[in-house]
Parts: sequence; structure tokens; C-alpha cells
Amino acid sequence: MKNLNKLIRILQSYYCLGLCVCILQAEVVITEFFIKSASQTDPISQYVEIYNNSGVPRDLNGWFIETFSGTQPLSGNINPYSYFLISKCFTNDCYFYNNRQSDLMAVLILPVIEGSINILEGTHIKDQVNYDLTDSGWTNGEDYVGRSLRLHDPSLDNSNSENWSLSPITEKSLWLYEENTEIKNFGSPR
Repeated sequence: MKNLNKLIRILQSYYCLGLCVCILQAEVVITEFFIKSASQTDPISQYVEIYNNSGVPRDLNGWFIETFSGTQPLSGNINPYSYFLISKCFTNDCYFYNNRQSDLMAVLILPVIEGSINILEGTHIKDQVNYDLTDSGWTNGEDYVGRSLRLHDPSLDNSNSENWSLSPITEKSLWLYEENTEIKNFGSPR
């Protein structure tokens, strides 16, 4: 009986620990961002991709994105376990090359070398990424021009540069290049 009580206490501790880990995990996570196009004559829209890490839809009304360009309101919904793309647009329609549209147009300015991206619900920071591309932890010394930075997994801590990598040059995303033409940029929004 003494061992059974001890086993029950251990199981209760594991249950509480698991519950705490689930509660601490961010529900909306910044998972990818694209800063600088490889071509100045044909610029690709800067973008920030966020992910709903929960099993319930998230209403983004009352939420904001904060970058170097300031704070801008978000709107729309993110379905459970789905991505939401916020893009800087050079035209009013905000389509990528494969005619897929961004979820939200914004006046994003992501500084090329170092900066921060904040997702806020009201004034409360829901998620934040501070990046410094001169730090080899972010880029492993590789050229980041024309490549997005992406989180390895939405469940990882995105404040740790080791959990990020440059999109590989083998990733020929239909979102970032025109089919049957020279590939200039690499990334995987959505």
C-alpha cells in the first residue's frame, strides 16, 4: 500500500508537470520570416508567418504585429494547427507568384541585419523573435539574402537562435519564384 501511494504521487506529479508544459507553450508562434530579396529589380514581399499551436481557432481582432515600421492591427482568424501569413505588399493585391494570396497585408519593414518581431494581444506580448544575422547562431555564417529564416518546429522555443535555420537553397518554393524561370529566392510560407 505504501508503494501504491508513492506511485500515485509520482503519477500526479507527472500529470501536473505535463499540464504546466502544455499551458506554457505559446498558442500563436512566429515560425518564419523573409527579410531581403536576392533581386532588387524584382523584390519579393517581406513576410512573417505565424502558426496556431492550439486545437481551437484564434480570433486575431485586437491583436497587433510590431516591427521596425511600428505597430499594426491584425484581423482574421487562424484555424487550429494552421498558418497565417502577414506580408508587405508592393501592389494592392498582395499575391505571391503562384497566385496564392497573403492572409493580411501590412506595412512591414523588417530590418535586414537585426530586429524584432512582436505579436501582441492588446498590450500583452504573445510571441516575440529578436534576431541578429551577424550572430552565426542565426545563419551559421551563410548568406541569408534571398532566403527565409524558419523555426525547425512550432513547439520549439523561438527565442533560441539554435532552433532556427535558413531555408535551404534546395527548397524551391512555389511561393517565392515564378515557375520555369530563374530561381532567385527561397522560403516556405505556409
